[in-house]
Amino acid sequence: MGFLLTLFVNVVLSSLAALLKPKPEFDSPKPSALSDFRAPTAEEGLIIPVVVGTAKVENPNVVWYGDLKSVPIIEEVVVGRKYGVFGPKKKKKVTVGYQYYIGMQLVLAMGTIDSLLEIWVGDKLAWSGDLTCPESGDKASIYIDKPLLFGSKEEGGIRGWVDFYFGNATQGPNAYLADKLGESVPAWRGVCYAVLRGVYVGNSTSLREWSFVMRRLPHALSSGCHDLQGDANPAEMLYELATNPAWSIGMPGDFADVENMRQLAAALADENFGLSMQYNQKSTAKEYIYDILRHIDAVMYQDYTIGKMRFKLIRHEKVTQDTVVLDPSNTAQVELVQGGWPETANDIKIRYIDRSKGFKQRIASYQDMANIIIRNGEIEEEVIDYLGISRLDLAQQIAMRSLRLISLPLAKIRLETNRIGTQLLPGSIFVLNWPSLGIYNRIFRCTVPNYGTVDSGAVEIEAVEDAFGLQSGIYLPPDDAGDYYKPPGQAPLQRLFEMPYQMAEGPDRSVAALATNPGDAFGYEIWTNAGDGFAQSAVADVFTPAGVLTAHYGQDTASIDEEGIVLESAYGMDFLASVRNDDLMAGVNLLLLDDEIMAWRTIEHEGDERYRIRGIIRGVMDSVPANHPSGSIAWFISIGAALVTSEALATDMTVTARLLPFNMNGIAAVQEAQAIACITRSRALRPYPPGRIRINESACPAVVTDRVFVTWAHRYRDQAEIVTQDQDSTGEPDGMYTVRVYSGQELKRVTSGIAGQEYIYAARDRLDDEINGLNPVKLEIAVVSEYGESLQPQFRVFDMAGYGLIYGQYYGGV
Repeated sequence: MGFLLTLFVNVVLSSLAALLKPKPEFDSPKPSALSDFRAPTAEEGLIIPVVVGTAKVENPNVVWYGDLKSVPIIEEVVVGRKYGVFGPKKKKKVTVGYQYYIGMQLVLAMGTIDSLLEIWVGDKLAWSGDLTCPESGDKASIYIDKPLLFGSKEEGGIRGWVDFYFGNATQGPNAYLADKLGESVPAWRGVCYAVLRGVYVGNSTSLREWSFVMRRLPHALSSGCHDLQGDANPAEMLYELATNPAWSIGMPGDFADVENMRQLAAALADENFGLSMQYNQKSTAKEYIYDILRHIDAVMYQDYTIGKMRFKLIRHEKVTQDTVVLDPSNTAQVELVQGGWPETANDIKIRYIDRSKGFKQRIASYQDMANIIIRNGEIEEEVIDYLGISRLDLAQQIAMRSLRLISLPLAKIRLETNRIGTQLLPGSIFVLNWPSLGIYNRIFRCTVPNYGTVDSGAVEIEAVEDAFGLQSGIYLPPDDAGDYYKPPGQAPLQRLFEMPYQMAEGPDRSVAALATNPGDAFGYEIWTNAGDGFAQSAVADVFTPAGVLTAHYGQDTASIDEEGIVLESAYGMDFLASVRNDDLMAGVNLLLLDDEIMAWRTIEHEGDERYRIRGIIRGVMDSVPANHPSGSIAWFISIGAALVTSEALATDMTVTARLLPFNMNGIAAVQEAQAIACITRSRALRPYPPGRIRINESACPAVVTDRVFVTWAHRYRDQAEIVTQDQDSTGEPDGMYTVRVYSGQELKRVTSGIAGQEYIYAARDRLDDEINGLNPVKLEIAVVSEYGESLQPQFRVFDMAGYGLIYGQYYGGV
């Protein structure tokens, strides 16, 4: 009775408390006025850029915004109950915020844009496509329907119509702007701009920045090769910068040898050498011309024989019978300044804008191992900006080309010759013989010719040693030179391998070459056969350090093996360096042993040519731990892995290559070079195999005396860091699992479509597969996706013992 009385009193008191409690108040927020909004950029006099190639115009100038509408966001909230703590809930509709709709005009670029590719709002992609100007109009309209673009209902997104004007000379005024601002709205002819027609822009007064990815490919030269993978042809860019009436230096259309410029365009197209830039008034058109010439490594000069400007790419040239030869018979004096190794650099970093990575600035880097060797391991770094480059493969080519120019102690000369010197134009090569300075058949490139006057007849030439000539094989030795001036021999060790997803930085099919230095080479040319004979496809400036395994290296080591391996250096191991743990996990040090990729931390010199590699992470990326016999070659692929072709392969094929080392005296003969091959298997597309293999909780058992209970962990190929074999699952697999069971070499069972992370092979199954069980069991575990099966499946080989199984070798029962 006392308990019931107490309960009744508590209920009454709770009810009174609920009735007397103040009711919650919901103050409805007030809608913001137009003056409360902060436009991303609204600045008088802001420069309007000129887009060439494919560029992302970020934070464009907002020249008008208005037409604000605010729509209340209504939510139903609980404000109490009908009878205090009893009865149904009492609800009330309240305004919790506002959706904002606004009109806006954004000025994007000068000139006529070819196409609009993407629209970004903040860091979110709001629209993508390939929008071109309709033939019968001057604009195109886009409806964006992304109301949750910013990630949540509270933040909102973008919804509404956007008019895009391509900047042509006939476009008319925007009807929406005319309705809001009056009929005097200008047409903005020759200017590309966008108009937001009362677009929903989210639930905040802080408007996010809008960005537009656009493409414009000049083609005034009618070269027929103005589109280079979405980049502009630099020859077309040069011609436009010189002649365009709106943003050029004001030259007439015939200022240059147009046919010469078309040949320049064709040569750049053959190299797939395109640029993407934005011009602005911070630099002059002349400065942009010289920047383009710097990017493509070309010179511009006036040809006095025709009175027009001409352009010349600085590339490898062969010496012919027409090449000018200067010697004491036609030259009066030579002043030589020989460069020294301390003046060179051996580590170059090229900064470029990577279109495939959201127009982020990235770095392509190369090292000249020969220079590092000569300088006793000293690293001299140089960083160069090539911000007109938008592709990794092109940035790598430029890095290799630039490194050759800065890593060699090139000689500079000043000389005075007779009228034969008038044949030398800027960029021309010539051969110099000057015995008193020990110069025999060295190739120089004219930089500054001074043709003098008619009265004197003397021509002054400034020139620099031709870096490309150092690999061209045209050095002719003096008669008593002996064997010193011979081209290098063949690479002692060489190999091709298909790169995995993380090394290829994506799903493209890419094949890399590895080679060791024959001893006197600067680098090697890569010649491939596409079916019509061998031709040069790439140049590698760095050889790959390599070593020979001195003892068997088993599959059953720890996933991070601190004991490591001992290698006999085949080439370059004395230039390898240990790294810290964070660099280890970032994949800074990688080696390839047979087909297994490993990361490693520490190198120790054990005397003579022997080195111990410690802190080895087994089976990284898409490879798995395997057994490696003594004598296997370990390639240190973090250094000197050179792409065989600059472009990814479109389909799987057999890639056949010959690697030809070169030095200042020539290049190894292509006919004598060994042909090596690699069959591609879409490696970068295939799913990674599983990790953390456990058989009855053991990583690599030799004998199993019970049922075989196999477990594993998921692996996902898009990992920023190295993943060890012992780590737990790192993401969802790219497909389903397949398990194969072999008895010896004979396949006995295949189980496909496994979604989980375990498999059981019972003793009964073993007896069914092989009644006496004399052969070892081999298990393979792979992931199968739409792109195929894991290139390297995980595998384990073990004896399965028990009653009736390999009787007499192991004791036990089933």
